[in-house]
Amino acid sequence: MIKRYREAIIIFLLLGLILMTIRRQYVIKEVHNNIENEAFDGIIEGITIGSRDAPIFIVSRKEVDLGGYGHNLKDHLDIGDSVYKQQGNSNVVIIKYYYHDTVMVDVLDNSNSNTEIPN
Repeated sequence: MIKRYREAIIIFLLLGLILMTIRRQYVIKEVHNNIENEAFDGIIEGITIGSRDAPIFIVSRKEVDLGGYGHNLKDHLDIGDSVYKQQGNSNVVIIKYYYHDTVMVDVLDNSNSNTEIPN
């Protein structure tokens, strides 16, 4: 009996796999759009580490949580630093409080690269 329905089972499993892949890509695109639509500008007033080992920080009395994508910022943020992010891109500019160095981090870039901007 299983031999009889083998083709139907394989087609059903393939359709399920295709639908899961499409759904996953949709969710990833939605998260990227949410991050790109986020905008903030101000001085970091507080930092906590979230469940995905990514910082959740307070800027101008507003909590900023970039989810799992914020892990690129973890090594760069300190209380007192100035941060700026425009709506429509994923680059966060950080001006260090003590050294006045400027660092730009693309939070959607998985390579953990950052760019130091000369003063």
